[in-house]
Amino acid sequence: MKKYFWLVLFGLTLMCVEFVLRDQVEFDSSYQLMVIFFIFQTGVLFRLEDKAPKNLKVQISMVKTGIRFLSALAFALVVAYSREEDLAFFFIQFIIFYLVFMAFEIIMALSNLRRN
Repeated sequence: MKKYFWLVLFGLTLMCVEFVLRDQVEFDSSYQLMVIFFIFQTGVLFRLEDKAPKNLKVQISMVKTGIRFLSALAFALVVAYSREEDLAFFFIQFIIFYLVFMAFEIIMALSNLRRN
């Protein structure tokens, strides 16, 4: 349950960053759509991890990585195909989001390895 709380808090923080910095920094027109997609994707992957049997945790983490990559690639291609704006800026921002949410998932996994 703690993972989902941090996911929502992280997502709201990213939404607030765009709201606060929109006058100083240029954001892509689909910034909020990307944030919502990655929040949803990470939530689904957390749910998949929670439902997995204990003896398949390593295999599930590999499956999660593949699902994350393929679904992100499909999302990027659909959004890029439907746009007529500058695609380079979109893909740069998309890759940054992909890496940020991947790092977030790794941090959440590492927090489970520490003693409390």
